[in-house]
Order: sequence, then C-alpha cells, then structure tokens
Amino acid sequence: MIIVWKPDRLSRSLKDLLTLMARIDAADAGFGSLTEAIDTTTPGGRMMMQVVGAFAEVEREMIRERR
Repeated sequence: MIIVWKPDRLSRSLKDLLTLMARIDAADAGFGSLTEAIDTTTPGGRMMMQVVGAFAEVEREMIRERR
C-alpha cells in the first residue's frame, strides 16, 4: 500500500495519476490518501481517486491562468 498526504503530491496531471494508479494496481498494491480518506482497494475509492485527480488538475490550470 502506498500512502500519501494528498494525491496531488503524487502527480501533477490526471494522465500521470491514472498511469501511476495502473502501475500500482498491476503490482497488486493499493493507494491511500490521508487527507481525502481514499483507499483504492475498493471500487468507491478508485472512483474517488479519479474525481479528486481531475479536480486537482483543474485547480492547477486555474492557478496557471491567473499567473
């Protein structure tokens, strides 16, 4: 199991995040986030990981736009 504080500490884009999640799954491992209480060993946790990743990418794009 890989545990991080927040999912955005793991990757900077949704594409990278999904690639990493696929590699973690292929290794029969799970992913957990402490701040979002995500556990990808469950179907709901996998869905939440994708949603949180998408929101994080949008937030980064908005910050980039403001600069």
